[in-house]
Amino acid sequence: MSANQQTTTQKANLQAHGTRANDEAIVVDNFSKSYGSHPVVDQLHFTVHRGEVFALLGPNGAGKTTTVETLEGYTKPDQGSVRVLGRDPIREAQSLKPLIGVMLQQDGLYPALTAREILRLYAGYFREPQNIDALLECVGFLDEPTAGMDPQARLATWEIIRDLKQRGATVLLTTHLMDEAERLADRVAIIDHGRLVALDTPSQMMGVQNATTVRFVAPTGLDCTQLAALPAAQRAEEIRPSSYLIETEAVPTLLAELTAWLRDNNITLSELHVGHGSLEDLFLRLTGAEVRE
Repeated sequence: MSANQQTTTQKANLQAHGTRANDEAIVVDNFSKSYGSHPVVDQLHFTVHRGEVFALLGPNGAGKTTTVETLEGYTKPDQGSVRVLGRDPIREAQSLKPLIGVMLQQDGLYPALTAREILRLYAGYFREPQNIDALLECVGFLDEPTAGMDPQARLATWEIIRDLKQRGATVLLTTHLMDEAERLADRVAIIDHGRLVALDTPSQMMGVQNATTVRFVAPTGLDCTQLAALPAAQRAEEIRPSSYLIETEAVPTLLAELTAWLRDNNITLSELHVGHGSLEDLFLRLTGAEVRE
């Protein structure tokens, strides 16, 4: 489903069912936010269903952090609205805060304590004892939860997120790791320059790319116009410096054409892989390959 179709469907659902529908843990409706004259988020629409793991992807500066901070109640929209568990994160913060959890990239917690021990500690600050399982089975916002982790810790964190989902929690996570989104998320939203450019399940997103991809590593700056002009090529681009991708439906023919082109131009490859399109391929196609700060 295209981003425009998804937005139209979501707006119709909002009008038909309202923002407190039981299935909707998070509703972002026509949300816009600017800092000074610089628009950061531009008329963003999406919903997150209860019990869903939802990945919010985008390049640096795409508006992910601003969106998540607004959902957490740290800033308010300039236009539109956001709802978490049917509540306004700012006006209804008192009733909402006990129902959400936030994991920042850098924490101020106690490294020697487990998550459950930390929850017990903070529960002691309240007059009424808090049900730990009830706290966990609400909405969690995870900002790049495995950034900087080694592979073992990363896999362990994935299992924790899967366990939260099985227990009924709703999780919205941001990540720059495409395989993390593929493995964990029920649905993925890609935003760029503050606007929604794609929203679907990972399998549906990758299924959009029916062509086989030929990837290779060669000197940077090859003429992708010439590569795309190979008869068997459908599209060609340098997805990152020295890394190239060509889409084709005729792999043997393309490989023969590519080999001849490389020979004629005296170019040597260091790697070559044939496979199917990935979420990363789609992400780079929609948002571009240039590095952003």
